[in-house]
Amino acid sequence: LTSKSEGLLEQVYNAKVKYDSNLNNPKGVKKTTVAAQLNKVINIYKKMTGQTPSHFNWLKKTIVVINFIINHSAWKTANSKNSQFQAIASIIIALEGFNDVYKIYSDLSTKGRKAINKIGDENKTTEKEKINILPWEKIKDLLKLKILTSSDKALMAFYILLPPRRVEDVSLITLTNSNNEVDFDDEFNYLVVDKNNNPKKIIYIKYKTFKFYGRTEINIPPALAKILKTHIINLNIQEGSALFGTKKGSFYKNFSEIVSKVFKKYSGKLLTANLLRHSYISDYLKTPKSIAQKKHIAKMMGHSVSTQNKYLRLDI
Repeated sequence: LTSKSEGLLEQVYNAKVKYDSNLNNPKGVKKTTVAAQLNKVINIYKKMTGQTPSHFNWLKKTIVVINFIINHSAWKTANSKNSQFQAIASIIIALEGFNDVYKIYSDLSTKGRKAINKIGDENKTTEKEKINILPWEKIKDLLKLKILTSSDKALMAFYILLPPRRVEDVSLITLTNSNNEVDFDDEFNYLVVDKNNNPKKIIYIKYKTFKFYGRTEINIPPALAKILKTHIINLNIQEGSALFGTKKGSFYKNFSEIVSKVFKKYSGKLLTANLLRHSYISDYLKTPKSIAQKKHIAKMMGHSVSTQNKYLRLDI
């Protein structure tokens, strides 16, 4: 943060602490959460003016700000646009002199969220999803292509031969030949291999729902193990290096972009990890599944059963 931004952060944080104390909020206020929302608001102003704001009075020009967000190409989806209004509301809720302005942004955010949830509850693909999503059977067929490089095949197989995880989870997978928990850093996930580089299991430690599921181990199916072994040997991936990393073995800063590029190369579609998850769940749930089966796949994918239901798309 710049000195201007730090000043704004202190102003908002102190105001929210005072505001929450008056509400007897037992959870308190997290400065990191305030900073994340503030960064969104600062980013809006930067896009509008090219400068960093030193105050929040510009947010009182509600019509100008709202139209800017709605029409700017930086926020292409209803969800991303609504996220900006929610961030503004969360920042100014505790500031003096912003009561009327807060109500405008808050009401807009609430209405937008209801509209988004209504669409989601119908379990239909959005206009943006329709452009690039493919049925799971067609995605699986990509692995049969003979033109795949060993590295591309390994990455695609990881997402196809296992229930696809969030991109953040896979980006942090590190090669190890240890089974000793003491050797594991809780900031990474691991692919455990034997002395001959035969993949045995994946251990997820760093992921969004860790507090709910804890350390998760997933055995590697034989078909995937064979593909990953070829990938590891061909690239001479060493212990402690990223399974899907740069040529130097380090982790990609934007792994999501890497995943999308690889799948687009062979499918012609910008298949993100999120779209792969939508397609997989839609295929999995096309026949009735027991609660136990749903829970098992939800754990494998690192999300809840309720999230699983939201991933379902009936019209793929």
